[in-house]
Amino acid sequence: MRAPHLLFLGLLFCTATASAQPFTLPGEDTLVTDSALTALFGQDEVTHANFGRKTLYTWTDSAQVAQLRAGMPLLLKKRSDEGELSLYDVELLRPKYDEYPAAKLLRNPSFERKRYAWCNPWATLSLFSRENYGDRLLEIVLEDSAYICGFFPGEKQPFAVRRADNSPVPVHEALEHPERWAAVYHVNVTNRRPWGVRKYEGTRTLRGKRFTRSYDSFREYVIINERMVKRWSYATPGVIDRLAQDLYKFSLLEKYFRQGEEARYFNMGYNGKAATQTWKGPAPARKMPDFFWASCAFARTWTIDQADAGWIREDLRLSLRAQQQGQLIVFPSRKYK
Repeated sequence: MRAPHLLFLGLLFCTATASAQPFTLPGEDTLVTDSALTALFGQDEVTHANFGRKTLYTWTDSAQVAQLRAGMPLLLKKRSDEGELSLYDVELLRPKYDEYPAAKLLRNPSFERKRYAWCNPWATLSLFSRENYGDRLLEIVLEDSAYICGFFPGEKQPFAVRRADNSPVPVHEALEHPERWAAVYHVNVTNRRPWGVRKYEGTRTLRGKRFTRSYDSFREYVIINERMVKRWSYATPGVIDRLAQDLYKFSLLEKYFRQGEEARYFNMGYNGKAATQTWKGPAPARKMPDFFWASCAFARTWTIDQADAGWIREDLRLSLRAQQQGQLIVFPSRKYK
């Protein structure tokens, strides 16, 4: 049975096997409480000890959807279209990790092809990421036996491994099964780089520039092994339902800000520290903003208010409408068995 908020919405979507998917948005008389928002956004929370995930989401555009329909593999990029390295690759290639067996494994050419993802669709929209990754959503489901490696540059223990169900795996044990390594949970909270041969922008590097560049702290899932992708899908009822759930969340959040006696907002704090602190793990006493920031993929000196929640809600509405007719489900791991 569908959750109540997934029953009626004045938008219609048709897929190859599904009829219209109606949903309802909160009415004007709906009172939005902290506990209601906590229950919703708490489901998206990710911390250093809770990063094992089986289902991930990645945005793309209509042109790439057409290529995927034509048989293009899910994992493609060694570098960006402009030849730029990602900050994940830059960090992983640093000499200080040369003696770590996990780094040596992740540098293996078999893991060069990748796709970047997050565990909820809303946190990588342009308002948060400052980049437009596209308006077509792919859902990626990993195999039950998949390993996710946590990569925490700057930490005393930069590598940790968890299964898709979030149960921990000793790194030395995980190294005995390299075929199960499916993704990397990469956390980068350094907000300024030293002088070097590249300029940094967003989660990428730009070649040929030599000066210091500050950038936002961010997190990402780097999918590195298509053999461990159980299936990925586009425009299915499940993908549409997930987008509608996020639309509902931000409609509630917008109402929450609007209902306050004074102007309500969530303050991320200087250099996004309020957010990055929540990424490390739950504090003893947490408020609604803590659950929100613990679900985010990007952090910077920033606040989110009613207008921002409205922008996200509108982006999600447009993305719902953009999902083209004709669902696509691919089981890449089957071709390796």
